[in-house]
Amino acid sequence: MTPTRALLRVVVPASMPYIMVGLRTSLALALIVTVVAEMIAGSEGIGFHLMTMQYAMRPGEMYFAILLLAMLGYLLNLCMVRVERRVLHWYQRAGT
Repeated sequence: MTPTRALLRVVVPASMPYIMVGLRTSLALALIVTVVAEMIAGSEGIGFHLMTMQYAMRPGEMYFAILLLAMLGYLLNLCMVRVERRVLHWYQRAGT
C-alpha cells in the first residue's frame, strides 16, 4: 500500500470523528467570539443590539436578543450534528 493510499484509506477516516468534534466546538466558539466582538466594538449585529437594549433599559428586547442567540446556536449545532451523522455514518460511538 502506498503512503498516499494509506493516508486516504486509513488515517483520514480514523481521524474524521475528532475533526468533526473540533468543527462543532469551533463553531460554538466562533459564535461566542463574534457576539462579544460586536458587543465591544461593533456598530451593528446581535451583540450590539443586545448592549444597546441593555443601556436603553428595554429588557424585553434584550431578552429577545438572548433568545435569538440561543436559537441560532442550537440550530447551528443541529446542522453540524446532521453533517456529522452523514459524514460518519459508519462510526459508532461508545455508549450510544
